[in-house]
This record gives sequence, structure tokens and C-alpha cells, in this order.
Amino acid sequence: MGCRFIAVWLCLGFLPPSTAAAEIIDRILAVVEREIITLSDVNGAMRFGLVDIPRDIEPNQATLDRLIERRLTLTEVERYAPPEPAAAMVDAAVEARRARFADSALFEAALASSGLTADQLRRYLRDDLRIETYLQQRFGAALQPTEAELILYYRDHPAEFTRGAELRQPWHRLHVRNRFFSVVGGAPYRILASRDADADVYRSVGRTMRIGDLAQHTIGTSSNLAANVLLGFVGVDWARARLSAAGMSGVDLVRGVEDDRAYESGISNRMTANGLVALLRAIFEGQFASPAHTSDMIEILCGQRFNSGIPAGLPPNVRAVARVAHKTGEISTVTHDGGLVFLPGRPPYVLAVLTEMPGDTSNRFERIATVSERVFAGIADAGAAQTSLRP
Repeated sequence: MGCRFIAVWLCLGFLPPSTAAAEIIDRILAVVEREIITLSDVNGAMRFGLVDIPRDIEPNQATLDRLIERRLTLTEVERYAPPEPAAAMVDAAVEARRARFADSALFEAALASSGLTADQLRRYLRDDLRIETYLQQRFGAALQPTEAELILYYRDHPAEFTRGAELRQPWHRLHVRNRFFSVVGGAPYRILASRDADADVYRSVGRTMRIGDLAQHTIGTSSNLAANVLLGFVGVDWARARLSAAGMSGVDLVRGVEDDRAYESGISNRMTANGLVALLRAIFEGQFASPAHTSDMIEILCGQRFNSGIPAGLPPNVRAVARVAHKTGEISTVTHDGGLVFLPGRPPYVLAVLTEMPGDTSNRFERIATVSERVFAGIADAGAAQTSLRP
């Protein structure tokens, strides 16, 4: 899949009883690559600020998610065996953590209350340095070109990406990373698996995935991580330029998903119902890609797994033969669905329904299904004479 394609797509343990008084020494919260993550690990990470956690989410689960992601990254680090960090660098990292406390006594007390030893803290910080070295060596983290620089190079050196007279697709696979940068101040942030609708992509962190597979996860199961990996590849500015070139209005893409710092600053992606209709129509009309890739895009939209909105509003006999290429979304009290509805014997129609429902959201898609039902009834009553795509 090419850049144009991507631009459009744009989350225990317990001890057995004993006849003597039992004391829980620690608790296993997760097992990752045969390595355990304990309650002490989580407490220590929070107490010593070893992970960055947004202020508006539950810290224990968020910290556990970060430690799981870190453990998966360390598995890749072990495979590539980067050079051991200098002892002086580890010493400096330890001193930086010690400096968070007024004196050594408070530092030691914090270690004890967190269930950590000084050696465990030192090993953690040493592994952080190993991860940084691995990222630098393997992906050039410090000198990595920006998305804009990559695109400019691609445009300025077409011969390097050409086979015969045909432009071949660059970068068939993308590195899956869970580290992104806020549009406000460039602060790093991550996507938490606990807040994502699709956890499958997290298994590939530190590895690569096909662009098409990332697109399927972005659309089919609303994977925030997959969406950010794709957007990070093409860049927000380039994606906005493509939307502008297609004459899109009512679609304002300004940042990646889960950029909490941007959200707190009032910077959010926005879309109107008319904007979503125009976007879907542009996809159908092939304004973003070649005929083959346009077909691929529609097939991915048809692979949507959440079908309680527009598809549910179609009569059962129609639903059995219809194809609905759509994308759902929900957050807080907001729910939406927009798609192309393909029916046998007639051109498709496009429908976008954006709703906000205060209070109980357990039946959030019912209203969308009701609107879909009424729209289909109106189209059916109008007969089969319609010969052009109409919103």
C-alpha cells in the first residue's frame, strides 16, 4: 500500500491457604515472555517515576501496561545484544532518581515501601539505557529523519523506487513502536492497551507489520496504536495536504490518537457528518488512490467488525446480501458510524450518523441503527430509479 492509501485511515497471583498465618509477600500481575511483573514492580515504577502516566487515567493499570510494553521491547533488545552501558551512565541514572528525595533516608524508605532493592532499581535503569542504545543502533532514534524528510526523499528520488516503468510501493512493512510525540511541546507519550479496542497490534511492538494489516486493524477493530503508527509514517502535515487537495472540508486532522497533552490544550481532531460523507464519497470515486488500491480500501472498510450501527438498521433479508463499507467510533458519550452501503442492482448510497448520548450509553448504537433503518426505507420507497451516488 502506498502513502496515499495510508493518509485516508487515519488500546494474580494469590497464595494457597495454610494452616499457619499466611503473609502475601508479593503479587504476580502479569507474565510476559516468561518474565513476571509483580505488584512491587508497579509500586516501584510509580514511586520512582520510572514511567510517564497521564494524569486522567488509573495509574496502577497504566503503569502495568507500560511495564508490559517495556518487557516486550527488552525481548527485542536481548536478540540484538547492544553494547553494555558504561557504569558511569548507570550511576548517573541512579543519582537522578535519588535526587528526587530530600535525603538518603527517604530514598531508602521509598525503596523499602515499594518492595524494591537498590540492585533492582539499578538493573531497571541499566535496562532503560540498553533500550535507548538498541533504538539508536537499530532505528537511528537520535538521527531519525522526520516523516516530511522521508516523503521528500521519496518524491525527489523516484528512480530508487521504480521497477521498469512502474512505481513500486515503498516500505511494505513498518516498525511498530509505541512511542509518539505530542504536537504540544514534543513530549513523548504511549498508547495504553487498556484504552484500546484492539490489543493484537501490541504483540508486534518492536517488530514490523505490513501496512495493509495495520490499516485493517485501524479500521476493522479501531486500533489506536495501528492508527498512530500509520499516521506517524506519513505525517500529519502530509495527510492534511492530501485531504486539502481532494477538497475536503469538515475533516480536521491535527494530531495522533491519545495525545493527552494536546487534548488538554484544546487541540483535537474534528469531523462533521457532511465531512465524513464527503470523505467516503471521495474514497468511492477514487480520489485518493489507484483503482486497485481504492478497491482495497473499500474491502478493508467492509471488514469492520462492529456492526451494531448502520448494518443493523437494514432489514435482515437486505443485510444478508448488502455490503457495508463503514467505520464506527465511540468515546465517552459520543458514538458515530459512517459508510457506503452497497446493495444489489443499484448504486451505493453513503450515510454518516454522529450522535451524542448523555447518561446511559449501553445501547449507544440503537439510535444509529434507527436512522439507518429510516434512510433505507426512504431509498426503497424512492424505487430503483436512482442512478447516481447521493448522500
